[in-house]
Amino acid sequence: MLGSLMVAIMWMSPPLPLGHDVSLRWIQGAGATTCIGERDLAAAVAARLGDKAAAHGVASGLVIDGEISPSASGWNAEIHTADAHGAALGQRELREPAADCRAIDDKLVLVIALIVDPELLDEVAAPVSAHRAVEAVPRAPWRFGGGVSALAARGLLPGFGFGTALAAVIEPPRGWPIEIGATLWPRDRGLAGPGGATFLQLTGGAALCPRLVGPVSVCVGAQAGEVRARGFGYDQNELRHELVVDATAALRVEWHFHDAIGARVSAGAWVPLSRPRFVFQQGGADVQVYQPSVAALVTEIALFAQF
Repeated sequence: MLGSLMVAIMWMSPPLPLGHDVSLRWIQGAGATTCIGERDLAAAVAARLGDKAAAHGVASGLVIDGEISPSASGWNAEIHTADAHGAALGQRELREPAADCRAIDDKLVLVIALIVDPELLDEVAAPVSAHRAVEAVPRAPWRFGGGVSALAARGLLPGFGFGTALAAVIEPPRGWPIEIGATLWPRDRGLAGPGGATFLQLTGGAALCPRLVGPVSVCVGAQAGEVRARGFGYDQNELRHELVVDATAALRVEWHFHDAIGARVSAGAWVPLSRPRFVFQQGGADVQVYQPSVAALVTEIALFAQF
């Protein structure tokens, strides 16, 4: 509706110089005694014009005649403008379907103010455009996801270790995605002398995963948990529990099969911050069964979903 009022003013006669004096004559037709009156309308227009109202004054340089009356569909207001000599300058008709005729007040004030000062058109249009621009940009939502991975590692446990991982991802509107997960490396073997040990490692951790470019991202984080080693083949076999803490870093590439479903591959390193030694005693001396490497190569294939 605001746009139609602006267009209506533009097709009227050429804009009046701002130095013209203005007078207003306003009639409440039969059945319209509850509608806005002449004094209230003049005061509202003066307030809308602000400091410019004093410059325009109330004289006979420009005459604005208006009348409001009931119609079959609500209310009808007609506005005519003329110069000091009575020559018609333009006219405007407004319709209001609301039952209360005071619903048209703001439209009347805006139209009459624009007749007095057409430059107000820019002041009215600018806030409307800015408001629409803000509405056109929705706030980015929080995103969540989860995935399951198959892992392979060299240097984390004896030989090649194979594991699995479950992860949940939280992606805030601003900031880097956060990945929280748990990893299980089951039943890897290390041999030494007449026997050896089976190893099982369970860790949990978190990582920040900023996107670098396109489908490529990097994840940096930490894992902490426990490694268990159970001896076999010796005179006395024991079960040991050791704390492990690893710093992690990986480079990832993703593919999306659907907006919410995808796959990724990654390769990276786990660097142990603790390196427990697993030994057995032979002839009064410790013989090492296994100790983690200073860095382990870890690869991953994963399926994930986002929502």
